[in-house]
Amino acid sequence: MPRFKYRDGVAPNLAAIGYATLGHLAALTLLFAPAWPANVVGIALTVHTLMIGTYLLHEAIHETIFATHAQNDTLGHVVAFLGGGGWAGYAELRKKHLHHHSDMMDPTTFDFRSFLDRAPHPVVRTIEALEWLHVPAVELLLRAEHALRPFGDGTRGADRPRMLMVAAASLGWWSGLCLLSVRACLLYAVSYLLFVSGLRVFDAFHHTFDLVVVTDYDTAYVLPPGRDRFYEHANTFSNVIGRGRPRANLFVLNFAYHNAHHAKPGVPWYRLPDLDRTLYRGKSQQKRSIAAHLRDFHRYRLERVRRDATDIPPAPDGRIVNIGAVAVSLLTL
Repeated sequence: MPRFKYRDGVAPNLAAIGYATLGHLAALTLLFAPAWPANVVGIALTVHTLMIGTYLLHEAIHETIFATHAQNDTLGHVVAFLGGGGWAGYAELRKKHLHHHSDMMDPTTFDFRSFLDRAPHPVVRTIEALEWLHVPAVELLLRAEHALRPFGDGTRGADRPRMLMVAAASLGWWSGLCLLSVRACLLYAVSYLLFVSGLRVFDAFHHTFDLVVVTDYDTAYVLPPGRDRFYEHANTFSNVIGRGRPRANLFVLNFAYHNAHHAKPGVPWYRLPDLDRTLYRGKSQQKRSIAAHLRDFHRYRLERVRRDATDIPPAPDGRIVNIGAVAVSLLTL
């Protein structure tokens, strides 16, 4: 039987896990319904349950749900696969995210910008066109690279059996959906793209860290001078939904309280609103409004593909413009 880490976490974690699993099954049922209104609800529920599952993956990485490392890892493996992170593998995703905290950077193992510099023009134009339409082409590119890497990189040969298992499971899942209903299969594909896009919206402006290519997450990274807790806080931002209405942030499992999370990464998701109030007393300058968040997410959708979060000229008033980040998902390496 699973044993929860904190007594006050039993009810909220059971609710979140129950919603992510049972809600996802209900969403699938609605996708198979003949009526479009039911399909629309099914799409919304599919997107949201996958998002909550990904935020539970984040909690599993920080081991805030269960009392044992093994139980947190089991949950992490399951929700990583459901969200499409099986191509990267939970173990590597965990290493990546812990690098993000300890090294104060946004690490990646695939230099997609160099890839775009070398890629044929039609490929680049296609990716840019999809990104302009808010189709998450870069994230899909990263997933494809993860899947193919063990077969093109001799040093990753040990990953081939796991990758074949993930491919077989994914093929079985999608084939089963299509055999039962091509329409439901297409609706699930649309839901998945909206889910990845939804994660991007909340991920894009949490940090103005450098995007650093790290070839191996087992290798120690040497911090540049000045990387301290002050730097971390100054380059971390919260995008709280409905200020003064903390319950609204349950929509993203309180992931929006990002400064509080980085200040104390071991604090579970359901305690973050109280921690935020204790640390900042509503006076933090690191909170972005949702309106500005959505505006800039749309405005800089192409710039962030080619440049880091603050790598554009300052605004006329000297303010550093944050264009947001891409390829910083919890589900990609």
